[in-house]
Amino acid sequence: MTILRNIEDAYEQKGEVGARARLADELLHPDRSKNTRLTRVLHYERLVLCLVADLLPLGEHFRRRSEFKASWLARNIEVQMGVCQFHSYILLY
Repeated sequence: MTILRNIEDAYEQKGEVGARARLADELLHPDRSKNTRLTRVLHYERLVLCLVADLLPLGEHFRRRSEFKASWLARNIEVQMGVCQFHSYILLY
């Protein structure tokens, strides 16, 4: 998703604060309200930040996987949130 790359760029430039601001800007975009799957995914701020900070930097291979598509994320938000929490737990310890 291009939106994740835009948020990743903001994260690299200004850190988590910049990523949160870019995410808020993306949610206010008028075209986003038409795509309910994308809107549902973007409302999970913690999920988006986890994808941007932890999973996208793993490389090009991971960016093309179905897990980064809005339709897959919308159906499997609980699974992805569990993965992000587990990944954050591993990084802390």
